[in-house]
Amino acid sequence: MFKRAGLAILSAAVIATAPVGHAATVLTLEGGFVGMQHILHFTPTQLRGDLCAAPNHCQPVDYFALPGDAFNARGATDVQNAIDALPAGEQVVLFGHSQGGQVIYTDLRRWAADPAGAPDPARVSWVSIGNPENPYGGRRPKTEGAGAQWLPPDTAYQGTEVIRQYDGWADWPDDPSNLLAVANAVAGMFSIHTNYRQVDLDDPNNVRFTPDVAGQPGNVTYVWVPTKTLPLAAWAGPLAPALDNALRPIIEKAYHRPVDIPDPTPAASAATQSARTAALQPPVRAKAASRRSGVPAASASKPGRDAPVRHRVNTRAARGSD
Repeated sequence: MFKRAGLAILSAAVIATAPVGHAATVLTLEGGFVGMQHILHFTPTQLRGDLCAAPNHCQPVDYFALPGDAFNARGATDVQNAIDALPAGEQVVLFGHSQGGQVIYTDLRRWAADPAGAPDPARVSWVSIGNPENPYGGRRPKTEGAGAQWLPPDTAYQGTEVIRQYDGWADWPDDPSNLLAVANAVAGMFSIHTNYRQVDLDDPNNVRFTPDVAGQPGNVTYVWVPTKTLPLAAWAGPLAPALDNALRPIIEKAYHRPVDIPDPTPAASAATQSARTAALQPPVRAKAASRRSGVPAASASKPGRDAPVRHRVNTRAARGSD
């Protein structure tokens, strides 16, 4: 049975494991079709730019970012060369988006197979966002076979995998027969996957999970970022909240994540609806009720000086678009 993880706060300072007061070089890796030219680098702006904030320094790794394991392997070699070119004691954070995360995984597999030739885990950590190979939501493990090794479960390198809910590349449904979930994930490939720029790793609504390795917490932490509006409902404008409430329970049935992601805007419960209906009863009904009960109408319809005042609570927060 999967573990449940509660809400947790995770800061960029914790992710970038360089000692406090020391700068780290953050090697950034772009997703597919991006980063083939030195001027096209968007990864430093993701996660609000927190990983590249001073005193850290971001340095792009220009690999040929076309989809395919051969290009991932070439990128992994470029990462190794970039690490080797840095001063021996300098802290390094690998920061990859989408295919850039796959490149990081390729390096982690190489280092697990050859620890003697790997960099010191005390100076190298990593952050991956929207990774199609992540073992808890990545589309590749779910569609190409779970038996393949994607991320070594016992990697010696501290890492954080960030997954936006319904990012179709990083949060693919477990049940492909749920066509609504599949359609929603495909929509998320275009609307959610490309945009991690406003993701705040200090947001208490994020949900974190650290799998155990040999009975102890491992070195990899997974962070799910809730999505307020389903990609499949976002087009509906003012009708999006109602459409989201109708579709989200069906779509969520297709997922078997190791965590529960709370619904950011749940539909009003039956009890709340009953209270709301009672609060909206016209005065004439209150008077009729008072005649039946023998209580004066003024007492039934208005609170006295010492009576508690009822406030109507809006149980439906306005949803912003992602």
